[in-house]
Amino acid sequence: MTAYAERDCGRSVDWQKSTSGDDRSWRARPAGSPSGNGGASSRRCNSFYPRCTYSIPQNLIYKYFKELAAKSARLLVVNQNDEVGARVEVETLVLLSIAPGIIGVKGYMSFNQLQQCFRRADRSRRFAVMSGDAYLYGAALLLGIGHFTMGGPGNVCPRWYTSIFRRALDNDWAAISKRQRRLTEFCDALHRGMDTAYAAIKYALKCLGVCFAHISSPTASFRQNSKNRWNEFSRSMQT
Repeated sequence: MTAYAERDCGRSVDWQKSTSGDDRSWRARPAGSPSGNGGASSRRCNSFYPRCTYSIPQNLIYKYFKELAAKSARLLVVNQNDEVGARVEVETLVLLSIAPGIIGVKGYMSFNQLQQCFRRADRSRRFAVMSGDAYLYGAALLLGIGHFTMGGPGNVCPRWYTSIFRRALDNDWAAISKRQRRLTEFCDALHRGMDTAYAAIKYALKCLGVCFAHISSPTASFRQNSKNRWNEFSRSMQT
């Protein structure tokens, strides 16, 4: 994507790790300019620091994914995530939904955007709009969305997710409402106050004996107050 931006937008950039304030942030700066921040190192990075991003035209995003799918031996699913600065708008997703080799989008977005994407871009047996947000799981089922990616909390409580989906197959929406509220409480206990979900998920999996809680820099580790809150909540789930 950086190469596309440099070629089509006339902007030459690299990625600079910021040492001022939050050392986990990254920002874009013109290539060849002084690094600043006491000589912080510059490197390539696949994340955008929102305050320092520049606009990438939607036609460029469309061209990027279309060419990527054409060159790839694998089918492509677009990851629509608010954590990165290049947002794929609904109109672009509609075009991508008929592009060869692109079979879906993982939508981590607001409910309004998810609803628009599903209504306009989802194509049966051709292009799937998949919900990836635990907070919108029940609402997405109500819309009629049938494909989901649960990369975060789904690793910790997969049986709970499955039970909600089975209730949808049975049209038991009252049960879905109750279970979604409990899932929301679960996510709040796990994620509240965290800049990223990854440290929280690793710690929860460590408590289950699945893996270690270590997480690589620049992502922050799970803070002690967050651990205490999660431990208290997990004990309440067992009663």
